[in-house]
Amino acid sequence: MKMNLFWGVILILWGITLVLKALFKIDIPFFRILMAAILIYFGVKLLISGWGGKNGSRTAFNSTHVTVHNTVSQHDVIFGSSDIDLRNMDLTEKNARAEVNVIFGSANILVDQQTPVKIYLDTVFGDCRVDGKNIGPLGKSVYTTESFKEGEYYWEVELDIVFGSAIIVNR
Repeated sequence: MKMNLFWGVILILWGITLVLKALFKIDIPFFRILMAAILIYFGVKLLISGWGGKNGSRTAFNSTHVTVHNTVSQHDVIFGSSDIDLRNMDLTEKNARAEVNVIFGSANILVDQQTPVKIYLDTVFGDCRVDGKNIGPLGKSVYTTESFKEGEYYWEVELDIVFGSAIIVNR
């Protein structure tokens, strides 16, 4: 059904451009505009729906609050903002892992000092603030909470920031 609608609209628009050219000598580059529109459509679709998965969340062009309960998760913030709450995870059985990608957006990563967390920060033309310190615009760093001990269960977070900003908030 969708393809019939798509091709029907394309044929109608092409016919209108032929009529405009024949009657009014108005030349509209229909196929160039069509190709540009298709490229833009697939680019936006890739940005908005190409990431994440069944254990992930995606924020694009808006603001969200996400509370993480899964032991493996991915969270993408694209042209938006998000509060990602990592404080409610039970670490009695195994390590938990989260990946947070901030692209042209902002994210607040909420952690608890009583929960062992190790965050690998990677910024590319971005900004990350942790405990009043700025990390950026280019570089890598590692942040751990006070309760982190090597060899015990902990949250492992990979935080990648590209042309965006993130704040790690201890609550």
